[in-house]
Amino acid sequence: MKKAIYIGLIIFCIFITIYIIYTNFFTENSKFDKALLHYNSPGVQKGLIIKFKELSIPYEIDKQGYILYQSADEKRIKEIAEEIKKEHLQVQPSISITTDAHKDYFLNLLKQANIPFKIKRSSDKNNYHIEWDLKHNDEVRQLKIEFYRGISGSQKPPKLVFSNEDEKEILLALLNEKNIPYKLIKSEAAKSISKINEVIEYDWPYYDEVQELRLKARRIMREKSENGP
Repeated sequence: MKKAIYIGLIIFCIFITIYIIYTNFFTENSKFDKALLHYNSPGVQKGLIIKFKELSIPYEIDKQGYILYQSADEKRIKEIAEEIKKEHLQVQPSISITTDAHKDYFLNLLKQANIPFKIKRSSDKNNYHIEWDLKHNDEVRQLKIEFYRGISGSQKPPKLVFSNEDEKEILLALLNEKNIPYKLIKSEAAKSISKINEVIEYDWPYYDEVQELRLKARRIMREKSENGP
């Protein structure tokens, strides 16, 4: 009886030893059994890691830069990866410039700041499309302010003249919707151009967005006139 108990204890100890060895070596080595591609865009790679930390998803980065994770998290991680890629890869920051002089001026600013860029010319040759990597966007945003100030020749806040009352109402609504700060001020000089003695005054950092909203307001006006009352 004592011999059987002794043998049983030995077998139990062997099982415990095997379990400890397995959990400390084999399971640790196989803990991260899946891998995501190493993304060339630092923004995507950084975005994934930030998201994993926020959600407490375990991961590792190997020597090649691949993100290793557990197969149990595969579905959730692939969904996160797709969201991050859409945010960083499909929205490439850019600017459109219509003249050679302005194009050269903006490219010179990018070169002085050592910011890589790509430039394309539209089929009608009336427009230059300049792109840069998302990781440089904050720096380029400041360069754009310098660019717009430079081509305007003024350090004063930019102003926008309305073409008519319809454009005024639509544009103000769009500015309010986007929470873009502005002032509506009287201007007799504007009255000679549009018969409206008011202009919008706003800050340089919003120049690009305000110009896009102005085009949008004019598209809305055109669609309204085409569709009739």
